[in-house]
Amino acid sequence: MENPNNSISEIKYRFLANGGEMGMLMRTKNWEQTSLGDPREWPQSLKTTISIILNSKFPMFLFWGSELLCFYNDAYRTILGEDGKHPFILGIPGKIAWKEIWDFIDPLAAEVLLGGATWSEDQLAPIYRNGRVEDLYATYSYSPVIDETGFPAGVMVTVTETTDKVIAKRKTEESERNLRFIIEQAQVAIAIFRGPDYVVEIANKRALELWGRQDELVTNKPILELMPELEPQGIKQLLDHVYQTAEPFSATELPVELLRNGQLETAYINFVYEALYDAEGKVNGIITIGTDVTTSVIARKKIEESESRFRIMVKKAPVAIAVINGPDLIFESVNDEMLKLLGKSANIIGMPYAKALPEMSSQPYLQRLHDAYTTGRMVAENEAKAQLERGGKLIEGYYNYVYQPITNDEGHTTSIMAVATNVTEQVISRIKVQELNEELASMNEELSSSNEEINAANEELNQSQKSLQALNDDLIENENLLRGLIKQAPVGICLIRAHDLVVMEVNDNYLELVDKKRDDMEKHAIWDVLPEAAETYRPIMDAVIKTAVAFKGKEHELTLTRNGNLEKVIFDFVYEPIKTDDEIIEAVMVLAIDVTDKVRARQNIEEMEERIRLAVEAAEIGTFDLDIVNQTMLTSSRFDNIFGFDSHVSWETFKSVIHPDDKESRIAAHEIALLTGKLFYEARVIYPDSSIHWVRIQGQVYFDNNKTPVRILGTLLDITQFKQLQQQKDDFISIASHELKTPITSLKASLQLLEKVKDRAAPGLLPKLISQSNKSMQKISMLVEDLLNVSRASEKQLKLNKTRFTIAEMLNACCNHIRIAGKYTLIIKGDEDLQVYADEHTIDQVMVNLVNNAVKYAPDSLEIILTVEKEVDAAKISVTDFGPGISADKLPHLFERYYQADSSGFQNSGLGLGLYISAEIIKRHGGQIGATSELGKGSTFWFTLPFKQ
Repeated sequence: MENPNNSISEIKYRFLANGGEMGMLMRTKNWEQTSLGDPREWPQSLKTTISIILNSKFPMFLFWGSELLCFYNDAYRTILGEDGKHPFILGIPGKIAWKEIWDFIDPLAAEVLLGGATWSEDQLAPIYRNGRVEDLYATYSYSPVIDETGFPAGVMVTVTETTDKVIAKRKTEESERNLRFIIEQAQVAIAIFRGPDYVVEIANKRALELWGRQDELVTNKPILELMPELEPQGIKQLLDHVYQTAEPFSATELPVELLRNGQLETAYINFVYEALYDAEGKVNGIITIGTDVTTSVIARKKIEESESRFRIMVKKAPVAIAVINGPDLIFESVNDEMLKLLGKSANIIGMPYAKALPEMSSQPYLQRLHDAYTTGRMVAENEAKAQLERGGKLIEGYYNYVYQPITNDEGHTTSIMAVATNVTEQVISRIKVQELNEELASMNEELSSSNEEINAANEELNQSQKSLQALNDDLIENENLLRGLIKQAPVGICLIRAHDLVVMEVNDNYLELVDKKRDDMEKHAIWDVLPEAAETYRPIMDAVIKTAVAFKGKEHELTLTRNGNLEKVIFDFVYEPIKTDDEIIEAVMVLAIDVTDKVRARQNIEEMEERIRLAVEAAEIGTFDLDIVNQTMLTSSRFDNIFGFDSHVSWETFKSVIHPDDKESRIAAHEIALLTGKLFYEARVIYPDSSIHWVRIQGQVYFDNNKTPVRILGTLLDITQFKQLQQQKDDFISIASHELKTPITSLKASLQLLEKVKDRAAPGLLPKLISQSNKSMQKISMLVEDLLNVSRASEKQLKLNKTRFTIAEMLNACCNHIRIAGKYTLIIKGDEDLQVYADEHTIDQVMVNLVNNAVKYAPDSLEIILTVEKEVDAAKISVTDFGPGISADKLPHLFERYYQADSSGFQNSGLGLGLYISAEIIKRHGGQIGATSELGKGSTFWFTLPFKQ
């Protein structure tokens, strides 16, 4: 071995000086055993090129000479990885070094050797490295190296591996596709704007409906150009602030003027702006999520305006007015004029009539008020005598009054509007005049005048009564408007009187939610109607009435009786206290929305996530959580099983069963993971029964705020079968190389001999050489056809041309190559008239494969029996030999791709594909295939073809 510390003056070949590991390998290699010979005799152009390569820090590779011998530098050596091609490909022909992709490299090299050059970017180039074939992506150039003759003598390859870049790009594209799908399926308006001009990258259906635009008109255009009406409203300033500061912005019920169908409309919108970032953490866009709440805002405002107008009208009326509500005749609203007339304070609001005016219990007016409520007919009286308590005394007076029923949309009385005028002075005056009329006969003219004045006063009273009736009509109209708004609201609304919890008003949406009829709810106590909800929600409503604080319920599950059955329903609801001007709680408004479908949809998503988790478990993937600080590890049961344990063990125990040859690579992988954040390695595990299993470990490292690694979460996969398949593939490549090499070598020898003797060949030699060449070509064609059939079967391209034919006739015609040879006798037995509907050509191929198999593995069985049998629903065809037989452990694998029952290497020719191809043909026909065997007695291979196709 050369001392790597030798100075340049001590190095035998100066042009190989330096160059790190590859320079040392080139200096110590015995070049006398290659076609190049002693390096001192190499062409100067080769020496110069190799010197440049060795001293370059850029990955470089050189193919030289007619054999395209391989040279490369330390920078390129890292691309080759470990446990792969390095260092054995140094100085060997390219077609040997790169045999797995030589069909791809050879044309490129040939083009360059003709004076051309190539450039490829992010090109896929499978490479064997790190103990397996890996997909490598690279950007590279092939350029000619000119020798002393002035012609290309070599190919210089400069390359940069881009595998990580390509994979990262694919992951990014997949992530973007997933994001677009989520946005497009969302039930709220979502859009993404890119760049400082806020170009619309994506807008879902809800966003387009909100904007009043179409998809083909908005994509890839600035939003403020598409919707110029937004800029004067300050929307650009909001976008600029989010884009420049990355601070989110949200708004509730923001009024926005939108141009829809050619007209500006005011829409109320709940929305949020959130910044989006590029890979460098810089803001490059904004995502907006919004909901149009115009309908609910307008409805609420109309209700508020109607209530306000009604209250103002009652309060400002110049006559005494009171609204008395419900069958209990509770004072709901009383204006100042009525309080003055009754001699009471505002404390009577919310009190029953009988309690507020106990002096009326012995007078007829309570009954008349009750009659007006129950009959729905107006009660009116002029100059009615009544006694009202004032200052602790009953004072008698005279009053004109009207009890006007107020009805709902269905015509049911809900309250009474009472309008009254104090006419005590007029009545007393008239009575006095009448009394004086008898005593003062002399004052008849004055009395007559007084009567006229009284009549005029009465006329004024009549006019006042008409005014009161007009005010009552306005009040009814406003109340009807309020009731209409409640009825048309898009959510369930129920108005419940505070003192007795009687339902005053309820809309159709609420009735639909609770599956009740209006007559069953209105004028009934709420908990009598919905007893199943009382236990949970009565305390909540009582607290709202007591504290005057609203209660908002989110996704409450309630079991209601619907259609006679108990049904679980999920609601969002609000208990909102309704106050008088004196801050007295007179009612509770219930707003409810059925969110059952929304919640069930979310639960379905959660169930889907659970199914994904179960799918991971079904995939038999183990999981682990490694605490780096405390050196402890939590593992799933599958993780323990893959390591060969029946129960959980310590981390140290897990490490102890790693194969000794893989422990260093495991340690190295963990060290790299602490730097990169990604853990990946493959290793062998020794089970308690001394069996060896392969595992693959992948994980993600998590760091604390100080960038210190504290935890690794990852997965474990048993790849033993994969490794076995990989070995089987390598064995197949070895067999295929051998099988192809033999006829190609024979063909090459025949052609070379033909070239030498073409002008002076001995009699009979030329036909013999040509025949020998044809046999070699036929062998090559058969091997290639096997490979093509495997490819067609794998890609489902195996086409069947079915006809009806007689099986015995097909058997008589097939396998003529066996009959002509004369060594073996094919004996046909069974039903000679049985016919099937199948592809005769491919079934012939199956028979040839089975007979060839019998000849190959039972060469001493000179008789081969072909049997045709009719089963219940299929024809059965068998091939029986009397050879050595096949062991029972090999029978299940006979029809696998590349499998050969004889494991003695190349003793029997073939690729191990015949039985696999036969099995695929029979499967495509809907039949079955199998084999039975007994050691020392022979084997039977059979298959079936169904009669019904």
